Amino acid sequence: MVHGRAGAHMKENKGTARIRRFRQAVLLVSSVAAAGWTSTTQAQVSSFSASSVRSEPKVSLRELQIPPKARDEFERGLRRLAKRDAAGSLRHFDTAIRVFPEYYEVYYHEGIAALQLHNNEEAARCFQKSIDLSDGKYGRAEFGYGLTLLREGKPEEAETVVRQGLESEPNSVDGHVVLGFVLLKLNRPEEAQKKARDALAFHSANAAKGYLVLADVDAAAGNYDQQVHDLDAYLKLRPDDPNKKTLRGIRELANRLAAKTRLTASK
Repeated sequence: MVHGRAGAHMKENKGTARIRRFRQAVLLVSSVAAAGWTSTTQAQVSSFSASSVRSEPKVSLRELQIPPKARDEFERGLRRLAKRDAAGSLRHFDTAIRVFPEYYEVYYHEGIAALQLHNNEEAARCFQKSIDLSDGKYGRAEFGYGLTLLREGKPEEAETVVRQGLESEPNSVDGHVVLGFVLLKLNRPEEAQKKARDALAFHSANAAKGYLVLADVDAAAGNYDQQVHDLDAYLKLRPDDPNKKTLRGIRELANRLAAKTRLTASK
């Protein structure tokens, strides 16, 4: 039987441990949700879609070399990926590559599909192929590769790869967002926060992703009230996010953690 201070100390330790477990869950789920959301968005906003090419007044020589059959299959794959049918998208992507083997944009999206299917090894292979075929000039592939390395627990390598991608695409929201998650994993929250702010500063449709990085930064600091604010800001800007149900669950968990933290502080 435990009495007095010893009992109170044990009770406090149990409460602290419970909060720590909740906190770890918030961080993990938030990062996974952000990664999945980035994948879908990238498929939808591909700058190499048929509609994008038609709207451009100038068409590059390389774009003219892409056979219509390959472009059509790529578009079909993008539509399947946007509907969260990663396996279905791969059939079209594979056909596009058979028709035009140098199609590095397709390899990138195959990597995204592999991430959605939780196949990190295949994702890394596809991203690396995209990097090689583009001579390292397609930053998205490096952001995807960096995200894969982060999932594999290799944040140091991920930072190097993502920074290389930002050299070729310094105005990419996704690059700053992925780097933000990487820096947080490296226990550099101030730098991660700056990357989140950099993403938000672009004021583009994708810029809202910066709030997901801020949400993890605040969770890591135990600032759950602010994390709720970050998630609210994100969901207000992206109400149709495919992972909105998961993100709302995270928000409710963070809200409970905030209440527990205030209760503990008042004792």
